[in-house]
Amino acid sequence: MSASPVARIVRRLRRGASVFAQGWRQHISVPLAAAADRIYRFFYGVGIATMRSFRRRGRRLARVLAPVGRALFRAADRVLLVRLRAVKAEFARLGAGFALVGTRARQAFSRGFFAGLAFVCSLPYLAVRRHGKAIRAVGNVLLPAAAAVALLVTVRYWSSLTFALELEYQGRSIGYIADETVFTAAADLVENKVVNTGDSFVLERVPKLTVAVVSKAEILDETSLCDRLMDAMGNSISAGAGLYINDDFVGAAEDSEQLSRLVTETLAARRDGSGEDFASFVDDVQLRDGLYPSASFLPLSTLEAYIGQLDVQVSRLIVYDESIAFSKKTVKDKTKYLGYSHVKTKGVNGTCRYTAQVVYLNGEQVSKTVLTSEITQEPVTQVTVIGAMTYNDSTVAGDGVATGRFIWPVPYTKNITSYFGARWGSTHYGIDISAGGVNGKPILAADGGKVIAVNTSGWGGGWGNYVLIDHGNGYKTRYAHCKSVVVKVGQKVAQGELIAYVGSTGDSTGPHLHFEVLLNEKRVNPLPYLQAK
Repeated sequence: MSASPVARIVRRLRRGASVFAQGWRQHISVPLAAAADRIYRFFYGVGIATMRSFRRRGRRLARVLAPVGRALFRAADRVLLVRLRAVKAEFARLGAGFALVGTRARQAFSRGFFAGLAFVCSLPYLAVRRHGKAIRAVGNVLLPAAAAVALLVTVRYWSSLTFALELEYQGRSIGYIADETVFTAAADLVENKVVNTGDSFVLERVPKLTVAVVSKAEILDETSLCDRLMDAMGNSISAGAGLYINDDFVGAAEDSEQLSRLVTETLAARRDGSGEDFASFVDDVQLRDGLYPSASFLPLSTLEAYIGQLDVQVSRLIVYDESIAFSKKTVKDKTKYLGYSHVKTKGVNGTCRYTAQVVYLNGEQVSKTVLTSEITQEPVTQVTVIGAMTYNDSTVAGDGVATGRFIWPVPYTKNITSYFGARWGSTHYGIDISAGGVNGKPILAADGGKVIAVNTSGWGGGWGNYVLIDHGNGYKTRYAHCKSVVVKVGQKVAQGELIAYVGSTGDSTGPHLHFEVLLNEKRVNPLPYLQAK
């Protein structure tokens, strides 16, 4: 007999341990080799003891289970094998019976047709009498099986049915639900779908429920029940588009396309058609599709009138030109006396082209933002040459020669505070020249001539400090209310030469120059004689 697998494993372990021990004896000291040998013997003994123990237990188990096996075989023989042998014998008798029936049928029909017919009709009785025991045995088996099948079919049928609640809403049967929570969930879905503006939509929350037995396929979930509830509501809600202004509901329209077109046309009417502008409502205008209560729907004309009153903002891109003012430049010429002025280069305004975003509110401009700018024509600076030479600057003394024209006597300002003519119930026989900061500014000879009168006493008959110059040909000029005088009687002065400083002496209300022109001893309006340059 070949060794068992366990024995073979033990032998292999033993040989491996022996080889291992020999290697240790050759390379390790004797004490370590002895220790290895003792470890091997220990594990070997444990393996042998374990194997023997399994063998003893196996033999004991076989002795215990042998009677049980024999008893099970005898029970199977009594219950099943005996019946199988009986069935086999019954099938043999059934086969022999068919042969016997054939023989007896031929004998009966040989006696006559009716005799044969009577034999055929008696066959069921004869079969029951001959095979009654087998029929009863089959019946004992088939009837319980049929009953079990009938019970199974009945159980499966009733298990396919379940108790449910029939829901009646507003006098109309809606369907079947498992419990009331399904209706509550479906009602919540309906209320979430309907835009309940002004609380005009009310969903009945107390339906009529009746217990019923139905198939599971007939029970509705909350989604299906939601659809049926909405169908049951009929005309109380409708699909449409709602108009909202700043999230406030205004009204709903059945035709969402018409309402959208109305909003678009209202904005388009404010545009100029250039394609460079954009129109929008100042308020937040929104159209929201949904289900709305019938009471919230308004005529389109009403919604149109409401939309027409909203403020519309138009942002438009425009291009325009603006003038650039020319700058002014003054060049002093020391070969010309103070008061001389001549435009050497005439100033010309430039042009700048701007692109801007302009915002209009209901047609009125409210803001403008320049996006780009481009100078299309540069401005030309105006250059004016003015005299800068005084008498003291000139290498040639004033010769008193008149030019025949008068220049402006106060270079600091050309502002006139009082004109020639009627004033305060009397006649003002000159012009007053004054401005802020004029006090102490130079006064120039309007033309060349000879100083024939000077007053430095401060009063001078009301004129204060003054200078009177004779220009010849009957023309004289007077300079009154001077702060101080720098010329003397008999002195010849040239046009533009410094003769005094602006002050407020004599009968004066403030610093200014009272300037007069006399023609043949008659005081005339100085303005026509002054040539401002």
